[in-house]
Amino acid sequence: MLLVACSSGSAPPVPQEAPGSTSPSVPSGTPSALASLSGRIVFDNHEDVWAINADGTDLTRLTHSPAFEFDPSWSPDGTQIAYRSDRGDESEIWVMNADGTDQRRLPAGLSPAWSSDGSSIAFASPGHDPNPPLSGISIMNADGSGQHRVPNTDGGEYPSWSPDGERIAFNSNLTGDHVMYMV
Repeated sequence: MLLVACSSGSAPPVPQEAPGSTSPSVPSGTPSALASLSGRIVFDNHEDVWAINADGTDLTRLTHSPAFEFDPSWSPDGTQIAYRSDRGDESEIWVMNADGTDQRRLPAGLSPAWSSDGSSIAFASPGHDPNPPLSGISIMNADGSGQHRVPNTDGGEYPSWSPDGERIAFNSNLTGDHVMYMV
């Protein structure tokens, strides 16, 4: 199954943490929501990354950067979150603990996705030529080492691993097509 999130082009409202509230209001239309094994949901509002219990309690803002931070992705064991940050001159992949601590920068890239065993992260590699803006899909170890480009994925973005880790589905920004690739 491939999950596709769409955005209307305008950012949804910023969630408000309500002190002492057990039922915070989460904006509708929030992009990038994924549930972890712990029953928590991680999402973004194109400004920061947030987490909330599946029952709507314990809304927690995980990032507090003036930069745009989005595209969160749970590690399979639910202990870490990879996400995109536009802190620098180009988009970067960052990883943090599930509670927002120990934020660390990995290589430049977009739309991170964890492999099913948690050992690797697939992501869209930034291009050096503005046309196309993305060079394709790359894979790295979860610590950011061992980065390599996957051949024949030009313009690839928003990768998604198959449950067995044998294939990656991605969108091509060159054709608008969805492509399956064997890794």
